[in-house]
Amino acid sequence: MGKKKVTLSVDSRIYSDFQKYCEDNAIMLSKKIEIFMKNIIKSKGKKNFLMSIFFMLFLIFLSVLVSAGIFQDLNFGDFNNGVYNWTFYNSSGFVQLNSSRLNGTYTSRIFDSSGSSLWNNLSYQSSLLSMDYLYAVDSQANVLSSNNNGVSWQVKNLSYAGSTPGDTQDLFSNGNGSLYIIKASAREIWRSDNNGVSWAMINNTFANRDLYTGVGYSNIIYVFAGTGTTYKSSNRGVSWTAITDFNGGATNNPLGCAINSSGAVFAVDASGSVYSSIDNGQSWVNVNSSYGRTTDTQDMLSDLLNNLYIITNSNKEVWKSSNNGVSWSVVNNSFSNLALLTGISDSQNNLYVIGSASTGIVWKSSNQGVNWVQVNGSYNNGNGAARGLTSVIKNTNLSVQVKNCTLSDC
Repeated sequence: MGKKKVTLSVDSRIYSDFQKYCEDNAIMLSKKIEIFMKNIIKSKGKKNFLMSIFFMLFLIFLSVLVSAGIFQDLNFGDFNNGVYNWTFYNSSGFVQLNSSRLNGTYTSRIFDSSGSSLWNNLSYQSSLLSMDYLYAVDSQANVLSSNNNGVSWQVKNLSYAGSTPGDTQDLFSNGNGSLYIIKASAREIWRSDNNGVSWAMINNTFANRDLYTGVGYSNIIYVFAGTGTTYKSSNRGVSWTAITDFNGGATNNPLGCAINSSGAVFAVDASGSVYSSIDNGQSWVNVNSSYGRTTDTQDMLSDLLNNLYIITNSNKEVWKSSNNGVSWSVVNNSFSNLALLTGISDSQNNLYVIGSASTGIVWKSSNQGVNWVQVNGSYNNGNGAARGLTSVIKNTNLSVQVKNCTLSDC
């Protein structure tokens, strides 16, 4: 039987939608209409006729749904239609920040719906990374940094204090990205807000008290001065208030301090006495009159689990307390012939110490100080004894902006 060409008069929008549906689903439009006509002719009753009509309407409705636009960037070709600014498309399937940069942008192509549209859903997928950075300062005022658990180090500043490099006493952070260095007899506070690259002296008003050690938490900073005078700053180190004497008027100088996750502050003095404060340094309790050494104390630190640690210098020991400084025990004393100088923990609960004034060896422990592995043999090429070590966690910040526009203003 031959074919006959016919002209049909139907709604243009319905025809276009149905035609697109047929194309998207590999269906011949004319054949589908012919089958529909045959079904009507063969209908033996109203029920079959209505079912055919319902089926035809369902196809038309489905075609309208199929016509809804889905715009997405999924692969290199899609993303390459956009604009990269210090970013690039990683072959693993995502846009990534350049390794040499701390910020960048990516602007996608314009998704054109070819008409007025209602955007029902806008979504994106992301993976926000964080990383621990270690910072160290030595007796020559060199500031160095490591972002791979102490394995390799990069110089951030060759002399944070310019032409007066001596007298460096300690390095610490405030928990919000700023770094601080204190000078002992010069009684100065230096701060860096750009990852140790540049430094500014922000305070030198500590009269008659040399500075020994410092610690920060949520923008509250403590510095401990000679014989135990405790200073506190709530404006990032610009101004300071003498709040108390942490060791009750004793003449022993502070040698280490730490803060745990609840904000409790701890300090150890030259006699080995350990003190704690749970009211932002206003009052102190002597929780242990001698943790185990009456001399040789070098530094104090805390970890993610709120354990406290004290390291000794020439005895090369790591002491640990799991009950807020009340009782202590030696967990390691195997650092052969290399005096310990400074220590810190990171957000992954790793501990680090730097030892040996002549070489600057870096050790790491992943089991709360019991075992240690040397990760670097000379972090600063032996250019002076380590004076301070701290850890800063860097988090990724991601913001997304969407613009809805017309041809005239896109």
